[in-house]
Amino acid sequence: MLVITGTGRSGTTALAQWLKELNLLPYEGEYIKQHYSGLEPLDVSRVNSAIWIGNDAPMQSIPAQEFAIRSFEYDIVKDDKFFYGNVLDTWLSVRKDMKFLITIRNFSNVEKSRRAVGQLNKIRTPEQLSLDFGKFLSRVILNKLPYEIICFPDFLDTYEEVYKKFKSLSPEIEIDFEIGKLAWEKVINKTLVHY
Repeated sequence: MLVITGTGRSGTTALAQWLKELNLLPYEGEYIKQHYSGLEPLDVSRVNSAIWIGNDAPMQSIPAQEFAIRSFEYDIVKDDKFFYGNVLDTWLSVRKDMKFLITIRNFSNVEKSRRAVGQLNKIRTPEQLSLDFGKFLSRVILNKLPYEIICFPDFLDTYEEVYKKFKSLSPEIEIDFEIGKLAWEKVINKTLVHY
């Protein structure tokens, strides 16, 4: 399972839009236009929210979470909540088939972007984001999970780099380079980047 994740406000939705344009996003996810975000699989997002925030009583038991995680058959998922708290640890207790395409952005700009779109319930200071990133990446490395990192917003200008890193993680997912580039050019809109 390829997991697209990051700090939030770091381009994960742009990647999901690209995959959706190529008909490779294996689920329907809600796009939240006023935030320029979304496209997470609702079932995965529900489980991850329950693990991270504890906001879903029926999903609070560990057996319910493990059952749900085992049942997901997606080739690709996008959710920034893998990045936070004990979400990754819970998934790793059940499955080891994950590989990560990680987006990262200047942590101060993540906070500013969240404020700009009114996502005040998700505000984390740059210092907290730095700690979150360190913990997340150490878990990925120590568990010997494949990963690639791309920097936002720079990767919006480097389709070739995104394609190469995507293919290094998921060579089994067929994307013709030129068709992928046309889809990239259709969905990537750098004017939506804000701080």
